[in-house]
Amino acid sequence: MPGKKRGSRVLERFLRPTISDCLTIWLLGGLCFGIAMSSPLNDNDIWWQLIVGKIIVTTGHIPTTDLFSFTVSGKPWLAHEWMSEVVYWLTYSRFGPVGLSLLKSLLILATFTIIYITCRRRGQNSNAAVIATGVAALISMPFWSERPQLFGYLCLSMLVLLLQRFRSGGGLWAVVPLFAFWINVHASWPIGLFLLAVAGAEAAWDRSHDADASRFRHFLTVLPFAALALLITPRPFAHISYPFQYLGLTSATRHLSGWQQYVSEWQSPDFHYSIFAAFALTLVGLPVLLRWSKAGVRPIELAIVLILAAASLHSMRHMPLFAIVTAPFLAEIIAGVRSSAPAKSSNTADIPLLNWMILLLLPVVIFTRLPQGASKFEDLSKFPKRAFDYLQSEPMGEKLLSRYDWGGYAIFRLWPDYKVFIDGRADVYGGNYAKRVLILDHLKPGWRRELRNADPDVIVWPCDQPLTQALELTPEWRRVRLHPDDKVAAVFVPAGGTED
Repeated sequence: MPGKKRGSRVLERFLRPTISDCLTIWLLGGLCFGIAMSSPLNDNDIWWQLIVGKIIVTTGHIPTTDLFSFTVSGKPWLAHEWMSEVVYWLTYSRFGPVGLSLLKSLLILATFTIIYITCRRRGQNSNAAVIATGVAALISMPFWSERPQLFGYLCLSMLVLLLQRFRSGGGLWAVVPLFAFWINVHASWPIGLFLLAVAGAEAAWDRSHDADASRFRHFLTVLPFAALALLITPRPFAHISYPFQYLGLTSATRHLSGWQQYVSEWQSPDFHYSIFAAFALTLVGLPVLLRWSKAGVRPIELAIVLILAAASLHSMRHMPLFAIVTAPFLAEIIAGVRSSAPAKSSNTADIPLLNWMILLLLPVVIFTRLPQGASKFEDLSKFPKRAFDYLQSEPMGEKLLSRYDWGGYAIFRLWPDYKVFIDGRADVYGGNYAKRVLILDHLKPGWRRELRNADPDVIVWPCDQPLTQALELTPEWRRVRLHPDDKVAAVFVPAGGTED
């Protein structure tokens, strides 16, 4: 009988959705799925990642050296995101850009659904959970692109939920397969290990203050298995050391700092742009909410929030990590503010029919925002599509010089017939090549020397850039005239080459 009553309550809840239910579904379905699905594929790095996935699927081997460039060809390289690249390639090869867009949207939807569940359990208030999850989505939205980092966000959200359950008396065994998966899809797993260690330190503190010691014993039992899970990867020690090298924590990778001036996501957020407004308002609003909230704040959790906020101010790529970890904390604070406010009586009641109309409107809105036609799911307007079409039809040697942000698309379209000067894999090139590209990009003193040292067979460069104008006046290079309407890229070949 209790089961039958519980089932009837669930059915009644389904048939009579509340305004809170509508807000939750619109948040997750409209914001996290609809907006993600309506944005076309235009990321710079996904192209070379697709080729890496293709190589792994077709050969059964993960590349260990550079295959794509003529500048560092054969240099040792770690494909640290190999599993996510395989998933992306299998999706793209079967369903094209529509499939990638759907996969991206489902990953984002899953991530923020888990965040909402965590916030709901933490704050015990559905409205506070909706607000906190919405804020987290708005903060991370600039980074919603078809890249392996989406798998990292999903893993982090799952870990935050598991740690919330652990603090409430639940088990931690699920972190073992989570870390085994995480280390193979994205290099953000150290933040997870840090949060796990903090949870263990809290359990040890509780044990030392005559609290229940079973949580700490459980943590000590799980910890070695979680550590061993990080070894379940093709090159365990290389995968484990990679994130720390990439962050410049060892002398071997200090040269990566040269890329911070060139890669936008490594720069600090510019609050002149509206896409960073949610992050700015959160930083300003948190102290105010803390002042008025009755929620108890754990000092260690506040310290974690501050550390991630500082990391995000230093490099905007950390903003989604800040958003995911901070959301449950924010939900509890908001719920504490609401509980401290005087109660207001209300005679209004939810109208199920109206609420159902609101819910049924969601798929209509999402559908109207979707790109019309499969080709609209990818935006190639910023890439030199016509120029690469020409190079495919008219072989021009092997060494291709193009911009950093075109390197990935060049690999996707032209490899193995052409090899690039540079692409988005900062870890394999180092800071020296970033500086060389900057010299060519801005036509700084020494650009002729850099061009001679590169010794390319063909150059593809933006039409409106200084280097293009300089090459027009350089007798050693001749511009190939493409379609007159092509304002994206100019193609240059050595002046002694074949005439048009």
